[in-house]
Formats: sequence, C-alpha cells, structure tokens
Amino acid sequence: MPGAPVTNWIALAALAFVVVLMATSDDTRLGLYVWAIWCTILTIGYRATKRRAPQPARVRR
Repeated sequence: MPGAPVTNWIALAALAFVVVLMATSDDTRLGLYVWAIWCTILTIGYRATKRRAPQPARVRR
C-alpha cells in the first residue's frame, strides 16, 4: 500500500473515530452494541471451528 505504514495507522484512526461518533449518538448506539455482539459471536465461532479442523498429514522424507 502506498505510504505504508503511515496510511495503515491513519485508516485505523479513522475507524476509531467512527466508533467514537457512533458511541456519542443516541441513534447509532444500538448499532454499535449489535456490532460488538456480532464480532464476539464470529470470534467464538471461528475459534470453535479452528479447534475442530483436522490437521494436515505430515510427510516424512
């Protein structure tokens, strides 16, 4: 990405700014709560699926 790693930090700051704006507005606060719950559910599902995934067979040479 052009300008990396500075542009990466700028993008993260912009996303954090959006989260702060969502937290300060009564109209969008519910969406922020739902987003946090959804991310938690996805993380739990990913970790549960990753734990059960079969490991690839090792080839001895």
